[in-house]
Amino acid sequence: MKRKKLTAALTAFLLCACTDTLRPGDVMDGDGMIRDFFSYDLKGTWHEIWPGRGETLIFRKDTVRQITVDGREADIAYQIEDGSELRSSDHVITLDHAQEEYSELIYQDHQTEQGLKGYLFAVWPITGDEDPYQTVKIFQHEEDRNDYTDRDLPQLTKK
Repeated sequence: MKRKKLTAALTAFLLCACTDTLRPGDVMDGDGMIRDFFSYDLKGTWHEIWPGRGETLIFRKDTVRQITVDGREADIAYQIEDGSELRSSDHVITLDHAQEEYSELIYQDHQTEQGLKGYLFAVWPITGDEDPYQTVKIFQHEEDRNDYTDRDLPQLTKK
């Protein structure tokens, strides 16, 4: 009888302990397991793969270091929001006081021949009636480097 009560109490404890809630930027990674978007997907070095191959972004917890083609460097604060008007699984990285031709990066996962890969799409700032999702640059994490032609580049997509 004691064993049944102990088993029931242990089962109830385990079920209650697995009710973790998602914080902004977190991603469910299996039953009861949460991984944060920054640590697993964003952190590290990103290289421009389109239209040129010169700009680099290095993401740290609170800032991104932007290294331009001509070697200029700037540390820029950013915020992450979950979801965009295109996909609920997107992450939108808004750059504070950006001096470049984009002020937002949209993170999307895309299926490739090498599996699921994440990309950062730099988009125009929203002004007037322009398309706010017009891609001006595409970045790929240095750990996921693939060679692309213009024909098979990933595109910012809506699902």
